Amino acid sequence: MCSNGPELRRAGALTRAQEGAHRMRLRLVEIEGTPEEIARLDIEHLLGHPIPAPAVALYEGAPSGQANGPDGNQLARILEREAPPGRALALLEQFFEAVTGWGDVSVVPSWRAGDPKRVSYLRVHRHPRTRGAFVYVFPGRLRLNFRLGSDAARGLTHAVAREVKVDNAYQVSLMLVDDETLGEALRLAELAYELVAAPA
Repeated sequence: MCSNGPELRRAGALTRAQEGAHRMRLRLVEIEGTPEEIARLDIEHLLGHPIPAPAVALYEGAPSGQANGPDGNQLARILEREAPPGRALALLEQFFEAVTGWGDVSVVPSWRAGDPKRVSYLRVHRHPRTRGAFVYVFPGRLRLNFRLGSDAARGLTHAVAREVKVDNAYQVSLMLVDDETLGEALRLAELAYELVAAPA
């Protein structure tokens, strides 16, 4: 029994040494804030490299000339469930058909905490992702918030500058109610789409 003691102690010391050599450091960070406040953090940019398109995106634009797959159908079902029926739904469908047609765009839902089948808003991203979404769409309210400075709303008929802090990235908002607002929304979306790809 005595001879086994040192061997056990040596084995134990070796195990501790091995554990020390393979120790992994893990830092947990908790961030609290509204979606817009968190979006201002530009987490993707802080990581130092762009995030590729998600493996499980709700919808990614189909290549030119190809029909939308099941993900496009899922987006359609979400819009039918969340948007007011009739013309409002058609306007949202036209908006998403246009922006996802740009090719490197994905739509990511934010599910309601109390009801995982309902969506609070949809984030529209350009890939590779180096910044946040270029537009947030709130289908139930037909409101779109664009990742643009307040100056982008100057001279426009329907878009308005939001009353938010100066460091809020989403300073322009628009209510999608008719063909004229749809045209303005697409112009703003294209501007925001180009800006998220610009060097920081």
